[in-house]
Amino acid sequence: MSLKPQVINAKTLQMIMGTIACSLPFVLVITVYILGDNTPYQPSISDFFFTKAKVPFIGSLWAVGMFMFAYKGYLDNKRISDNAISNVLGFCAIAIAVFPTDPENADLSTIGILHLVFAGTFFIILGYMSYFRFTLSNQALGSLKAPKIRRNFVYKLCGILLFLSLLCMVIYLILESLEVIPVFKHVIFWCETAGLLAFGVSWLTKAELIFPDLD
Repeated sequence: MSLKPQVINAKTLQMIMGTIACSLPFVLVITVYILGDNTPYQPSISDFFFTKAKVPFIGSLWAVGMFMFAYKGYLDNKRISDNAISNVLGFCAIAIAVFPTDPENADLSTIGILHLVFAGTFFIILGYMSYFRFTLSNQALGSLKAPKIRRNFVYKLCGILLFLSLLCMVIYLILESLEVIPVFKHVIFWCETAGLLAFGVSWLTKAELIFPDLD
């Protein structure tokens, strides 16, 4: 029997996190539907905390958090390493679960504010990592191979989508609170879903499940 420790490599971590992110909204809706909750669709992803899908919601956030802590990324000459950034992401993911959103129609609480801060920070850093970090290479720009160029396009697109999804949520919440527009119950849910899909696709691409290197 081998006593050599088993280590999960970076691409496996990227694939796991990408899969969790892409599947989470659908897993939550399907879980609530199967278990017979009255409202399969919630106003936001975070509102599934108050449904029968609470366990997969919290479990997914903790799983992403733990995998983020384990992720090292590249060791380069940047002032902030991938490992430091992923540690912040891991902390934010767990904090989103520890500090749940306020129930629907409830007044904004301190815990609810913390939830919004950690969730917003999570999306911002994910967008930054996808657009600015995943596109880095130790090769000169002119010598990049076709698969890497295609992956960079996906990274940048996913980063933009993450930023846009967060921006749309902020604009909607401001306008809705000022009563400029009516309440659209599932706007936040679909914006968060778009952001999670962008997060997932970006990390699956980083794992080279999309546009893999040919050699």
